[in-house]
Amino acid sequence: MIKAILFDLNGVLIDSEELNRASWKMVFENYGLNFSEKLYTQLIDGRITKEIAQEFVGEEKIRDFVELKDRLWYDLFAERGMTIFDDTIPFLTELKSQNIKTAIITSSRKVKYILDYLNMSQYFDAVIGGEEITCGKPNPEIVLKAINLLNMDASEVALVEDSVAGLEAGRKAGVYCIAIKRNAKNVFAEYDQLINNLSEIKLNKEVNHEQI
Repeated sequence: MIKAILFDLNGVLIDSEELNRASWKMVFENYGLNFSEKLYTQLIDGRITKEIAQEFVGEEKIRDFVELKDRLWYDLFAERGMTIFDDTIPFLTELKSQNIKTAIITSSRKVKYILDYLNMSQYFDAVIGGEEITCGKPNPEIVLKAINLLNMDASEVALVEDSVAGLEAGRKAGVYCIAIKRNAKNVFAEYDQLINNLSEIKLNKEVNHEQI
């Protein structure tokens, strides 16, 4: 029986994909690095900024890389803002009514800032951001930490993700992995269920790995 659902934030609950992609493109261009949709999907999306920097710039440039990425993100955020997907609040409300625990697990270090801005904090029993983990997705650390915080067994937990790295983290942690395809960039290799929106997740008293 599924007793808790973990969510990635960006691209799953909130419509922030274009903002994130644009900020990454700008920082890559600033460092003279090639940026492509394939690169974003396979090596960037869902991962911690510092770990990405370690793969593309020298050790002495990592701090400046991360600071530039953050600055560009906040500039774009101030210009564009971000919105919640239409199905997010109704689904989270339904989960609360059925006493299913919820948690945010995101590589973003801005998660609490974003949740406060969108007035969403009250919907979650736990929130874990990139600054609270040692290893980012696809390492399962963040998933395992959420399972522990919610006092659950992996068999009782489902994960909703839109990134390859996030789904791999969920698979390694042993949870039920739901891939959500919000836009054309979402291409997944492994998952237990594929959905286009949260309303496709069916909840009932006897929900399990075959029914969810």
